[in-house]
Amino acid sequence: MSVYFEGDMPIGPYLDRVRYVCSKLGTHKIILGTMLTRGAYGGIVSSRAWRMCVKLLDRADRAEGWQVVRDVTSSDHNAVTFGVNFHGMVRGYLRDWEVVVRYAGGECRKRTSKGSIAGPTFRNLILNSLLRELGELGVYVQAFTDDMVLMFFRQSASLIEEEANRALARVHCWGVRNKLRFAPLKTNSMVLTKKLKYDDPVVHINGEQISLVGEIRLLGLTIDRKLTFIPHVAKACKKTANIYKGLARAAKATWGLSPEVVRTIYITVIEPIVLYASCAWVPATRKLGMRKMLDAVQRSVALKACRAHRTVSLHSTLILSRLLPLDIRVKEAAWLYEVKRGKDLGDTFVDRELEKPVYFGDLPHPAHLLTGPKTYHPLAHEARRDISEIAAEGRAVRLFWVRAHAEITVNERADELARRAALTKKKAADYDKFPLSYAKKVIRAASLEEWQERYAEGSAGEITKCFFPRVKQAYRVLRKIEMTSQMAQTLMGHGGFAQYLHRFKLKDSPYCACDHAKIQDVLHVLEECPMFLRERVALETEIDVIVGRREVPVIIDDDVKRDKFFGFCKTVIKRTPKLNNN
Repeated sequence: MSVYFEGDMPIGPYLDRVRYVCSKLGTHKIILGTMLTRGAYGGIVSSRAWRMCVKLLDRADRAEGWQVVRDVTSSDHNAVTFGVNFHGMVRGYLRDWEVVVRYAGGECRKRTSKGSIAGPTFRNLILNSLLRELGELGVYVQAFTDDMVLMFFRQSASLIEEEANRALARVHCWGVRNKLRFAPLKTNSMVLTKKLKYDDPVVHINGEQISLVGEIRLLGLTIDRKLTFIPHVAKACKKTANIYKGLARAAKATWGLSPEVVRTIYITVIEPIVLYASCAWVPATRKLGMRKMLDAVQRSVALKACRAHRTVSLHSTLILSRLLPLDIRVKEAAWLYEVKRGKDLGDTFVDRELEKPVYFGDLPHPAHLLTGPKTYHPLAHEARRDISEIAAEGRAVRLFWVRAHAEITVNERADELARRAALTKKKAADYDKFPLSYAKKVIRAASLEEWQERYAEGSAGEITKCFFPRVKQAYRVLRKIEMTSQMAQTLMGHGGFAQYLHRFKLKDSPYCACDHAKIQDVLHVLEECPMFLRERVALETEIDVIVGRREVPVIIDDDVKRDKFFGFCKTVIKRTPKLNNN
């Protein structure tokens, strides 16, 4: 069988034009007959699948019901009606472009735009009338390109069954009129209820019964009948575990991928897989079982990112690898999503709104907004109004671009006056919206505060707390040093020390050779062990600080003292295993 495309029309200019028109359709800047219904999400600019899932689950939380998911299997774009100019452009886009299938001595030719830039927008236009019909019936419906979800809310299965069959009959009739076919085998139903005993509704579409399932995968989000989202997180964790297997073979304690490379792979590959649609399932992170699943995924990668032994606690590995706990990252991503949707930031010192993004196109300088046809910023409209008033008075206005901070007298004077007005002028701000970067800063500060509280109250990682009592200090310091196996043993206490070796039956006694009454751990060999007295005295003389557990955080904060202190630690860590082997 051979499949190929035929046509010699230059498609490049049409692709650019269709991309532009479809983007304007998605942002509702071009009105095409009637506006698309709010239930259509596919192909809309800046509208992720998350938004549809969040609204769907919010609806499910407020009532009991069941939902149906189906795929559109075939469509005919001739059923779409719109303006003559847009119609001519689309016909030119599709003319002489067709799929030719030759098989078993026969040939089939079909025009198609599936997979094109305009494909999702065409599907939105086709399904728009169906969404309106179902809305008139009182059915809650959502659509994302060729996926549709219908939700019904009733107190008994018989009422749900009656309403669902009536709505699906309307869907089938609409599909016949518009040359659309719905696949019953791809259509599933699921009951969402808190009742322990209930009857399963029997639903049909085109005479075929729809199967009842326990979970549905919608736009990459697995929704189970109890809304626990355990299957979704389990699938994400399994996917990340397969990625970790390949990573573990290339990242060892003393060779292989560097910790920074492992950390980058985690942030850019593994973390986005787990955080997908986090705004929809973030309430599930309050459960202990969910947190354990997320911790298991993160701990294995964090061990490779800090080159530590696998006996190290989760808190210590997260601190040394400079990673936030995964459940906190889920909350952080969901919070940022809500802020982008217009929710209050929650900062007591900020009562302003988020600054909305403005489309500037390909304009080389903001001054061109005043003369360009695409002007959406309110400040640009105010400037144009002021210029019009000045021109009406018979005066002329000219705009020039001046390079900032180039020691131009007039420009420096303008900066000085603007700074003085901002500091001394007592009036309400003309523009008081905060940028998205500030929202991220506030959210990250709240996440670090929660992580600090959990880190301080936890019973694990006591040795690491002696070096880094504060999370922010650890992130600031560890960013400047290179993590090695010896460094990890120093900061975690898991290495060739008598206490650690005795714990795993590798040494008869946990006590140090210098004094049989003192346990040999990392703090002992660094602070008071006489076998390293000469190196310790040399270090204390050089940095003018007595080495002790109370002074260690102060030493680490200083850039000069920190390098010398870690050099001393490296010497001690290398000699200690040799002494214990003897």
